[in-house]
Amino acid sequence: PADAAIGGLDDAFRYVADSALTSDPIGTVGLEIEMHLVDLADPATRVSWDRLTTLVAGIDRMPGGSAITLEPGGQVELSTVPAPDIATAVALLDQDRRALSAEFAAEKLGLATVGADPARRFERMNPKPRYAAMEDHFRATGSGIAGPAMMCSTAALQLNVNAGPQRDWPTRVR
Repeated sequence: PADAAIGGLDDAFRYVADSALTSDPIGTVGLEIEMHLVDLADPATRVSWDRLTTLVAGIDRMPGGSAITLEPGGQVELSTVPAPDIATAVALLDQDRRALSAEFAAEKLGLATVGADPARRFERMNPKPRYAAMEDHFRATGSGIAGPAMMCSTAALQLNVNAGPQRDWPTRVR
């Protein structure tokens, strides 16, 4: 359950085992795309956190309904609303990515849809406590450089689907 108290590692394992993968009907599809924000006048410099948050706060709504969020290194993420199928999810994401690109282009900013930022050193910009906790975790587990570099300098496309009926899991995964 979402409101379960997670007091330690055993509780976390139990929570994941009980809730993360459940047998259910095949349902909606969602997509998330993370993109690197680039200042077109100075691509080697990151857009400041203040400028980025001000710009995003000024965007009323994406035409396809996607949410806009900001990742640890200032990557911009679009998350579609649940769609009935993958084709609809792709169309919604494309519509919203084009609209967001136009918003940023008016500010001389571009969105780079590449997996890793090839030009800038990693830097955590998002002050959310969860990202500080992730950095602490990476340091504690011996990934003090690689972990923060991954969370601040990479971007991905994510597909979100229901697990479907348990009997079909091997086929769905393949």
